[in-house]
Amino acid sequence: MSDPFNREVGSTAWVRARADYLAALYDALLSTGLDCSSFISGEEMSLDRKIRLEDGRLVQEE
Repeated sequence: MSDPFNREVGSTAWVRARADYLAALYDALLSTGLDCSSFISGEEMSLDRKIRLEDGRLVQEE
């Protein structure tokens, strides 16, 4: 799950298709049951930094 997310980091393009894709990615990430709290808060998902799997959690890289 981290590869599709990481491809979006740094992209400034914003079109409807990307919005739909990111909404689906958001849902898919939450449905994994992994802790995504380092980059998802409420209905917002931060694309500031890449993520990785660490100890059963998806965390943003520093």
